[in-house]
Amino acid sequence: MKVLIADDEVHICSLIQYLIAWDELGLTPGGMFSCGEEVLEYLRGDTADILICDIEMPGMNGIELMQTLSRTRPEMKIVVVSGFRNFDYARSAMQYGACNYLLKPIDEKELNGVLREIVTSAQAGVRQDSVMMRASGRLQLLELLRAPGAPEDLAVINKNYDYHFSEGTFQVLRAVCLDGEPASDTLRLIQRMFEEILRPRLADFCREFEFYRESAVHLCILINREHTGMSEAQLQSVLDSSLRGAIVELGCKTQSRVSIGVGPAVGRFSEVHQSYLAAAGAVCERLYRRESGVLYAEALVREADRIELLTAADRQALARCIEQIDPDGACRQIRQVFRHCEHAFRARPQRVFECARAVLTLTEQTMEHVGVVEESRERLVQSALLKLECCADVPELEACLCGAVCERINGRLAEKLANVSAYAQQAKQYIDKHYMQNITLELLAGQLNINPTYLSVVFKNEIRMNYSKYLTMVRMEKAKELLRRCDLNLTQVAHAVGYDRTAYFSNVFRQYVGVKPTEYRRLHQHGIGD
Repeated sequence: MKVLIADDEVHICSLIQYLIAWDELGLTPGGMFSCGEEVLEYLRGDTADILICDIEMPGMNGIELMQTLSRTRPEMKIVVVSGFRNFDYARSAMQYGACNYLLKPIDEKELNGVLREIVTSAQAGVRQDSVMMRASGRLQLLELLRAPGAPEDLAVINKNYDYHFSEGTFQVLRAVCLDGEPASDTLRLIQRMFEEILRPRLADFCREFEFYRESAVHLCILINREHTGMSEAQLQSVLDSSLRGAIVELGCKTQSRVSIGVGPAVGRFSEVHQSYLAAAGAVCERLYRRESGVLYAEALVREADRIELLTAADRQALARCIEQIDPDGACRQIRQVFRHCEHAFRARPQRVFECARAVLTLTEQTMEHVGVVEESRERLVQSALLKLECCADVPELEACLCGAVCERINGRLAEKLANVSAYAQQAKQYIDKHYMQNITLELLAGQLNINPTYLSVVFKNEIRMNYSKYLTMVRMEKAKELLRRCDLNLTQVAHAVGYDRTAYFSNVFRQYVGVKPTEYRRLHQHGIGD
């Protein structure tokens, strides 16, 4: 059987080709391609039996390619390899004849296992629809854990998702990797190794279990135990021993740390969402209990605290620091917020991440306000939150959060510092030309299309005085010139330099020059200059 590999990343194609057990499975390589069009062009002059393809490719993507092949090559077996965990992709792939859906990072055993089933199926002449059903079911079942409303009937769940759950107890575990960068392959390898270590331990006493890689740092585990002669306390003891043993073994092999939050065991599948929420909260307890790798939820749901994590005053102060390009001030404000919320954090550590999300969201909103617009605010917030999830305690998380905010301030707003001179000079030129008009900081900033607070800072830094003082200086110098001409009365002079009220103009002139406008004119007439 001939195999084609399609992925726009060359190293992924090469990796897949390297991982396939060609001789053992009796397969032959047909070629590697970077897009759907190249695959179709190859098939116009040759044949193939299996296609391994990505979904996201330039030009014709994987779904469009499968749609075409379902009409022109319905006999071809298609294996989708993608990093996308959205069930819609799996559903579309299944609709157009894909026989399996594998998630990146690619697992050698899983890949060859799928190919072996295809070869065996082809030899036996039996279509293996259940393989794809199970792969897609894994993706969709995770959504049932995350949201309430799971069905009661286990027979329905088993049929729809191809599982073998039985009456007994259900329990959700949430594991978080505490070492490495979320964007690197290291954490994914740690997750895979931890899964391989824990699987045989769970198999000893669980009827069914499933692992879900929720993100680069999160691993969700659903376990199902039948009613046995062992008490619940005995089963929990066995589970605790298995989890702690797996953590120790992982640490010995990789020097990596993992914290596991354990949700309460529930008797009905419809309650598994509550166990999921409790497990997610329990794993946050590590922030204040660093010595423990396994953390148990005290209850299914804990009532939220009433304290406001980020007050209006906190928001205003932090936004001002960001606008004024003051990373040190932003860090001081974040530390102040953490001290203010310490009691709430200790009562419910999950709120630490809620507060961090609020800080990161405010940072991105302020960035947009000052004209630094990114393609996706939520993507930036999620990326920073993943780094925070790798933190083992509150001081580490606080430092990481300050670092993320400072990086945004220094990295993005600092680019505007390169234009300080240009902005300040443009504002100065506008004042020099339009001094007789009612010029406000907001109007001036609007002319330059920048934030008023930012303009105030850069103007003062460059001109060595704030904009209002400079405006007054320009107006007073022009007023002195007009007073020396002697052809305008005091009211006309005041209006000519932008003042509606003569008395107010006289007061400002006296403060600036040291004498009243009429006295200045009289002294000039007697030959006494400035």
